[in-house]
Amino acid sequence: MDLEACVEELVGGSPRRSALDDESDAPLPPAYGDDWLVLMVCDPAWAHAYWDISAARVNQAVASLDGGTAFLRLLGVPDGILMAEYQVSPQRGDWRLALPQTDRDYVAELAILHYGGKALLARSRIVHAPSTVPSPSRAPVFVTRAQQRRALATGLPLECVGEAADPSATRSARPWATMNWPLSLLSAASMGSEPRLLAIESRLP
Repeated sequence: MDLEACVEELVGGSPRRSALDDESDAPLPPAYGDDWLVLMVCDPAWAHAYWDISAARVNQAVASLDGGTAFLRLLGVPDGILMAEYQVSPQRGDWRLALPQTDRDYVAELAILHYGGKALLARSRIVHAPSTVPSPSRAPVFVTRAQQRRALATGLPLECVGEAADPSATRSARPWATMNWPLSLLSAASMGSEPRLLAIESRLP
C-alpha cells in the first residue's frame, strides 16, 4: 500500500480488506471430518476425550461388520486391559472418563463393535495419569575430588561415597571395582568418562 492510500485510510477512508479476510458470515461447521480422537488428563482421577470422525469412515466400519454400535474404550498401557467402555456417538462428541488407577499410562480408542467383531475408528495418543503423592525430591550431590576418586575406585554412585566405611567391602559389577589403583591412574580418571575408564582398565596388570 502506497503512502497516499495509507493517509486516506487513516484520515477517514474505509479500511481496505485483504483477499485473505473472511468476508462471509457463515457459521463454523459442527465437524470437520478429520478422523481424530484426543485424550487429555485433567487430574489423577479424571480424563477428557473428544473426537471427530468422518461419516464415510463410520459407514465403512459399520458395513464391514454388517452393523454395530460405537463405543469409547479406555485401555491400560502397556498391558492393554480394558478399563472402561461407553456407548457414544461415532461421528463427533466428547466424554469425561474416570481413571481407575493413578500413576499409570492410558490410551483411548473409538470403535464399532458388533457380535464380537471390532472396527477401529480412531485411537488417541498415550497419556499418563499423575500420582496423588508428591514425587521424591532429588537434591544435587556435591562431592570433593577425593570422594569422586573413591567412587571411581569402588564403583559406587556419588550419592553413596560417604556411606560405606570400607570401600573394599563393596563390590561392583565393574571388573576393576575392587582393584588397588595407583594414585596416578585415579588422578587421570577423576574427571573421566566411561571410555576413559575402560582405557585405564586395559592398562591395569
